[in-house]
Amino acid sequence: HFLDVMATTARASCIIPLPLWGVWPSFRDFSQTPLLISCVSKVEVSEGHPLAPGCIRTVHWNTGETRSHRLIEISDLNHSISWELVAADPPLETMAVTTRVSLYSVSETNHTMVEWEGEFAANTAFDFLQFEQKAYQHNLNDIRSALTKTPPPLLYHILEGPSTRVLWTAAALGLPLRVKIITPAPVQASLDPHHAIGHQMQSSTELSAEKGGVVACLQLGEGPDAFTLYESGTIVQYLIDRYDSAHSLDPFPLGSRERAKYLQWFFYSSSTADHLLFEAYKQMHVLPASKKDPAFLRSLHMQWERQIVGVFEEALMSSPYLCGSALSGADIMAAWSLQLADLLGWLEGRPTLERYVATIRSSPMYKKAARADPSSSLDCAPFYIV
Repeated sequence: HFLDVMATTARASCIIPLPLWGVWPSFRDFSQTPLLISCVSKVEVSEGHPLAPGCIRTVHWNTGETRSHRLIEISDLNHSISWELVAADPPLETMAVTTRVSLYSVSETNHTMVEWEGEFAANTAFDFLQFEQKAYQHNLNDIRSALTKTPPPLLYHILEGPSTRVLWTAAALGLPLRVKIITPAPVQASLDPHHAIGHQMQSSTELSAEKGGVVACLQLGEGPDAFTLYESGTIVQYLIDRYDSAHSLDPFPLGSRERAKYLQWFFYSSSTADHLLFEAYKQMHVLPASKKDPAFLRSLHMQWERQIVGVFEEALMSSPYLCGSALSGADIMAAWSLQLADLLGWLEGRPTLERYVATIRSSPMYKKAARADPSSSLDCAPFYIV
């Protein structure tokens, strides 16, 4: 840490014992980073979007002081963010301040070095520069403490189960997760061992003690402030609302027709398609031969053909994704359902849906989520297997 005596620059740095991909999301959100500093009481955005240059935020300190900043640039390539001071109460000795925070990966330890640098007007007093440097160091120390004190959310996950939707969401957002792989009780001999979803559907009682039974389960926080969410759709939308500051997975304005369509597709899979697919999978892969009902299975397939598959097919004939040209949370929900249908053989002769599932499987999101499989030889980042 040093101060340029002959120049008007103050710098501070620290090492955060987390990988770069686990630290950068906390710095790139212009509206959230100051809240990790202990002496900051709140942050208000008065203009623009927190990920768009030109956004203006006002940081309120516990002492009553405020400073307003205008975002200049965010670089996901260089892992840096910069802003300028536009107002302060009480006024500072100088109003010409440009700040830049840069993150670097330390290859030896896979930790992150963070450098906080401020450029000031040429006539800025040396004492003020020293004060700012100490403040930068204090900010970095607080942020490091905040990031290392609270562990990433904990997902209770069954391989290939609905919780896969949560992994896909976290992978798409670059969100670190702790993942606990649930191993249910031994399965019936009739269960296809390659499809772990059958484990989950055989019995829910063995999983109830593992927080969630047959549904996806995410634990957020630790201690008295911790809370738990169930159901894959609930968790997916919560993560999008909480962490998708770029609105990449849910870009549609509240109350718009586009968002209504998004919500329709988001809930269609879990409320309409999943139950039928689960029942079919049980008939084909889970139940012993003595309990299988071929007539019931045929009726399920007929219902799928008459009422459901065509709805997906029609929506995907004119666009690569359900809500347009880009992947959204609705696709995360639907793609898992269609992937299960593919395992049942129910997408045969449906090239539009086969292409859709293939597109999802070739996506970076899908490939990152596959790292949470203990059999994978890949580095599991951004997931910690616990």
